[in-house]
Formats: sequence, C-alpha cells, structure tokens
Amino acid sequence: MRRVLLSLCITAAACAIGGGARAQDPWKTISIEVDEYRFHPDRITLRAGEPVRLELHNIGNEDHEFRSRLFDGPLIDVVGAGVTVSGTGIQSVLVDNGSTAVIKWLSPEPGTYIFECRIPSHHGMDGVIIVENARPGTTEKENKK
Repeated sequence: MRRVLLSLCITAAACAIGGGARAQDPWKTISIEVDEYRFHPDRITLRAGEPVRLELHNIGNEDHEFRSRLFDGPLIDVVGAGVTVSGTGIQSVLVDNGSTAVIKWLSPEPGTYIFECRIPSHHGMDGVIIVENARPGTTEKENKK
C-alpha cells in the first residue's frame, strides 16, 4: 500500500483560495472543522463524478490527520500556503493545528468511504463519505452512459 503523508504548515488566511463559491463554480465545496477529537460534519454525501473541494479547518490545539481510501486511486490536488501538490495514491493529509488544507478531486464510483484521524490517542475520530449515483433513481450502469 502506497502512502504519502503531507504535512501542511499553513495559516487559514494563507489558504483563502478564490474567496467564496460563485454560481458558475463547478466545485462542490464542503467545509469540515477538525478539533479534539472530532470531525464536524462527520457524514458527507456526494454524487459520483462530482468535482469536490474539501476544506479541512483544524480549529483544535493538536495536529490531525485526514485519511481515507477515497483518495487511493484518483488524481487529487492538495492546496495550502499557495502551493498545490498533485498526485495519485495520496491517502493521508496532516493538518497542523490552526491551519487549513484543501483537497480537490472528482468523487469516485458510488460507495461508502470511511475517513479518520489515525494519530495515536485519536481513536474514534472518524466519519463517512457516501457517494451516490450521479443521477438519482438510476443504476450505476445507467450513469456511465
């Protein structure tokens, strides 16, 4: 299993990328607050193939990890402090306390994907991302047409 752990030492102010979402913005933006010892929200629903911008705001006093097999295969971008790192197989992003990281990717096939912080002593800090069919009421095969 390939694992790349990115440590992003950034401030929330340095991570203001493009201001708010505009009506023509194709990215679905989801903000998650991270602190001791929870993600909020801890349940997210997406559509398959949807472009997603996940903003992780560490408002806690400790560093936290955002780890998910959701990012195992697709090309993703991790943005922070004016730097973008792109790649595949990135499963984990470390977000320092008081900072923000942004992960951008196309959501995968329908399914349920767990995310968690695997830092020792952060046991139970987890959540779920549910990816639904691209068009409600259709099968996965119909969505690929």
